[in-house]
Amino acid sequence: MGKDDERVDEDGHAGFLQPKDGGRIRKAVLYTGSNGVQLPLENDAAKARSLVAQHERLQNLWNGIRIKPPVKDAAEPFRVGQTFHVTAEVTLGKLRPDEVELQLYYGHLKSVEVMTSGQTQQMTVLKDMGDGHYLYACNITCRDSGRYGFTARSRPKGDDLIKFAPELITWA
Repeated sequence: MGKDDERVDEDGHAGFLQPKDGGRIRKAVLYTGSNGVQLPLENDAAKARSLVAQHERLQNLWNGIRIKPPVKDAAEPFRVGQTFHVTAEVTLGKLRPDEVELQLYYGHLKSVEVMTSGQTQQMTVLKDMGDGHYLYACNITCRDSGRYGFTARSRPKGDDLIKFAPELITWA
């Protein structure tokens, strides 16, 4: 199968490769930006077909995600070892919570808008508020002293080829 058998759109995204002679698909390439990853094909490319369908669904619906800035439940200051609760209201649109990972991104504040030593904490759905709106939450423990800041971001759940696609991330 040659380069002519690849189906690539103008953004460099591709699905699977169908031989022009109508034969069996032997390889698949999933493009994320300029990088292509070949997938081994078994069961008539079932995994490749599934990944392509999932990636297309996420690309088509990702712009519907909205994240309000996360809110902590207690006033500062906190002492080392103390835990506080953080919530964030999220609109997923037509996506489902099992397709989207919400993370709290936090770290030391170097200045008002610059965070260093960033870490992530997985947030979970605390409440389904209906119509694609969810309340996510997590607990954070103060591990050391200093000024901290946080925000939230969404990324796709699933295979690393999809999870790390640069166009599929939304910040609060």
